[in-house]
Amino acid sequence: MKDKTIKQLQDEFDVVVDWFSSEQPDIDKAIDMYEKATKLAKEIKLRLQKAENKIIKINTEFESK
Repeated sequence: MKDKTIKQLQDEFDVVVDWFSSEQPDIDKAIDMYEKATKLAKEIKLRLQKAENKIIKINTEFESK
């Protein structure tokens, strides 16, 4: 997942969410898809936190000049 952009991860997450809305999910596949969704959500959250930290750092450096 490290090589994918946040946008790609979000698109992949959306596909999983759409699957739950459109399919008659069987329980085994639903468990797999749920696991995939939680991993994607965790990675997206981590990436967004890192991006936020970078923005805060840039703003702090800018304001101190």
